[in-house]
Amino acid sequence: GDFSAWMISMATEPDYVDAMLDKLTTIWLENLKRFAAAVGERVQILQICDEFGTQNSPFISVKMFRERIMPFYQRGIRWIHEHTDMKVLLHSDGALRPLLPSLIEMGVDILNPVQTSARGMQGAELKAEFGSDLVFWGASLDCQSTLPFGTPEEVVQEVTDHLQTFAPGSGYVFASVHNIQAHVPVENVITMFDTARSFAV
Repeated sequence: GDFSAWMISMATEPDYVDAMLDKLTTIWLENLKRFAAAVGERVQILQICDEFGTQNSPFISVKMFRERIMPFYQRGIRWIHEHTDMKVLLHSDGALRPLLPSLIEMGVDILNPVQTSARGMQGAELKAEFGSDLVFWGASLDCQSTLPFGTPEEVVQEVTDHLQTFAPGSGYVFASVHNIQAHVPVENVITMFDTARSFAV
């Protein structure tokens, strides 16, 4: 079925959803065990890719997330933390702020890409509220507007503002908010990284 049908199923067929996610989590755990045995200590970060938010809100209420989704992720992430030294990075765009306490409780160590243009994802508030519990990876500047369409001066200003917000006290990895698309001016890409390289906390 389509995405809307899946989201509706979480409310209308919770037993089916739970059974399916339980089976998927069991398979995931077996794969995690094989992966950890194969890579040993050579891998420091395990990335989980999912999408929990639109640009205005999460796809799902906090209550539904905690009931239907969180227990299964938590089961896998707990195994990672108990049996490896890997940190867990969650990749999810969008307006995730209402879910961040649950994601932290779930065991997420690093959030990527930190879409600061989404509702509620203002850097200063995120850093103040969650900076002691999450590493922020990304958040350099708006890849939907400033990077592709801004002037180099606007790129410098936004990158500097975001670095001043996220970098102090560590817990920040500088990167573009998302993939750099083909239409982005090369000058803006160079400016983004040159600004970060010359930045001093």
